[in-house]
Amino acid sequence: MNRYAIVPALALLARATAGAAVDPNLLGLVMPEAKVLYGVQVQQTLASPFGQFAISHLPQKDAMMRFQAATGFELQRDLREILVASSTTGNLSDGSDALVLASGAFAPDKVLALASVIGAKVSDYRGVAMITPPQQHDARVFAFLDASTIAIGSEPAVRGAIDRQATLAVFAGPLFQKALDASATHDAWFATVTPLTDLIPAGSTGGFDPTTLLRSVIESWVGVHFDTNGVTLAAEVLTHSATEAQGLAGMLK
Repeated sequence: MNRYAIVPALALLARATAGAAVDPNLLGLVMPEAKVLYGVQVQQTLASPFGQFAISHLPQKDAMMRFQAATGFELQRDLREILVASSTTGNLSDGSDALVLASGAFAPDKVLALASVIGAKVSDYRGVAMITPPQQHDARVFAFLDASTIAIGSEPAVRGAIDRQATLAVFAGPLFQKALDASATHDAWFATVTPLTDLIPAGSTGGFDPTTLLRSVIESWVGVHFDTNGVTLAAEVLTHSATEAQGLAGMLK
């Protein structure tokens, strides 16, 4: 197998800076069978021109404003990092399998008080309160593992994260190194040790079949770095052979 790095610069003036790699505490909460990881360094992303543009176009919904007033939580100030993990392939679009983990400055007591007011269901698992919002149709729950960590997903997924925190689990394996490589100097990133063709649901490409381009990719990561001058997109893929790597690079060029 051959490793081949592909770095198409979307903005030539953007530079790779020393970024904060993925939080090892969040990574330790990921299920060991995870096949795909996504990460975002929220503060760096929101501080960039792209992030400010995105924030300016977010709808100011009353529910969010009421939540902020009740809990004191402010997205731009209090949310630091988001890590999303999935252990299935071919059905990433609906997020049904996703475990969402986030670090920041949270106020669990205020959120729990709000949950009781709005009629949310609160249950206990290993001393951790799990909250199911009212009128929740997809069986999602969320739990504050501590004042700086939250987990969101199906109840079994969140219970698994609580178990791993209690046992001080350490995430290991090929995807661990991919996550470190992708997050080292990037604000948003994606990493997988699964062939990319396995991640594309059948019939989801709108008539375009990317398998010819992607079938040689068996492991990969993609990272995006934002700064005041622009954006840099970097990617690294692992193929079966040097010939496949050269062919893929040629097709992308």
